[in-house]
Amino acid sequence: MSPELKTAAKRALLTVGLDVKYHRDPLRFLTTAGIRTVLDIGANEGQFAAAVRKVLPSARIFSFEPLDAPFRKLRDAHRGDGNFEAFHVAVGSHAGEADFAVHGSSATSSMLEPTERFSRIVPTTAARTRVKVPVVTLDGWAAQRDLPAPLLVKMDVQGFEDHVIRGGSQTLTRAAIVISEVSFAGLYQGQPLFEDILDLMRPLGFRCGGMMGGFWDQSTGEMLEADAIFIRAPCGTGHRRPVACH
Repeated sequence: MSPELKTAAKRALLTVGLDVKYHRDPLRFLTTAGIRTVLDIGANEGQFAAAVRKVLPSARIFSFEPLDAPFRKLRDAHRGDGNFEAFHVAVGSHAGEADFAVHGSSATSSMLEPTERFSRIVPTTAARTRVKVPVVTLDGWAAQRDLPAPLLVKMDVQGFEDHVIRGGSQTLTRAAIVISEVSFAGLYQGQPLFEDILDLMRPLGFRCGGMMGGFWDQSTGEMLEADAIFIRAPCGTGHRRPVACH
């Protein structure tokens, strides 16, 4: 994840022995993608929306954040932007209501419980409360709106990525690019790892075009997370693509 996405959380990770490295201007590649609509899922306080607005000044941005305090900061940070709208909901595989674990840092809060390892690395994840949050599916939400293509979909949902994908497969087929936080080690209980997310994205017509950001366990050198860039694969390249090729 880039500094723009999770500055507060990554400062906390540095204090407990994780080394964070980032590429300069990580979103610059979006300037040539023709993106007209951005779906910012797991918006936190609006860090990604602010960063993407700099490179996509005319795109429509829709941000989703279920927690009260971050949502207020998200909404206030983008007040006056006529092409921005915030939704006070989580995104998952089924619409309704769900328990959400709130940590000492909202940036690591999740639908899922942290593993013992993650709680050792980031002690604030051990102190948590649970709140009820409303949940929508991406497909259900998108069916009620006009979303000019091509789309950019960003997912930063702390281990809940597979749920977002399963509830948003039709919407994702309209995306040119998907940026998703992915894990290489289990930090949340039951979370999918990178290869699991790749297996879900390939049938939707995407290949992994690279990674940006990331953080490592400084004591072992192991990479724990990064932001994967999924790019729509051209027809006829051998990728599984049952939809959107005509």
